[in-house]
Amino acid sequence: MKFVSLEDPRLQILACGFGHLGANKWNYSEVSLPCWRLYWNASPGARIWTSTFATEMKPSTMILLAPNTVFSTRNTSRIQHLFVHFRMPEFFIEAGPSIISLAMRAPLLPLTRELASMISTEDGSKWKLSLTARSLVSVALARIELKMTVPLCRDARILNLVSYLNDHLHAGSSNAILARQAGMSVAALGRLFKEYVGYSLQEYARRKRIEKACLMLQFSNRSIEQIVEETGFCDRYHFSRIFKSLQGISPAAFRRLHAMPAAR
Repeated sequence: MKFVSLEDPRLQILACGFGHLGANKWNYSEVSLPCWRLYWNASPGARIWTSTFATEMKPSTMILLAPNTVFSTRNTSRIQHLFVHFRMPEFFIEAGPSIISLAMRAPLLPLTRELASMISTEDGSKWKLSLTARSLVSVALARIELKMTVPLCRDARILNLVSYLNDHLHAGSSNAILARQAGMSVAALGRLFKEYVGYSLQEYARRKRIEKACLMLQFSNRSIEQIVEETGFCDRYHFSRIFKSLQGISPAAFRRLHAMPAAR
């Protein structure tokens, strides 16, 4: 018997939906979110594109959008539209902002149809719906080219620190606290962290706090003041200034543009 030790991608399903959209009801211009998106249309009539890639949405293809991909969409006729929004752990997939087209071969197609049917008929509990969405996302991600699924970092100190930062975004930890957490000097940790992650410790933490805010603005009813407190910013003015510098729009405008119907 051959034994293989596996790495757990720890998917987090944020939301999913399926239904009819009238003509010009899926028209977005240069939007971006810090989570993965999966799209499938059961009928033609829509188009999705980035600055480097464009494709017509067909029943024979599924689209994956990596986090922070700037994209635009348009539908010129009535469509049947499925989406799943989800998150992956840090460093698991080396995708960068990108759009990925997948052929709807088995088992993608039956899983997609099953999820669409469960949503439209409200057949099953939320946990069953979540498991079906997780199965679909897992199969889709497994189809991505192997070079995109190699962990970017195998240094346990950095991986543990990234996990710590994501669990303590509200705390605003100093570099000295983070260095003690990693068991390194501040200077050594700063060099190693930037080598692997591409940002300084505080810039990374700031970006992750804004990403968390984006998800709360999109998927929750929390007030701006509550989001400021839960993401560790000192006040609403500071939060709004950093948010706009990274997202290009204010938190309120972001919510108006992206909030899920249940969170409006």
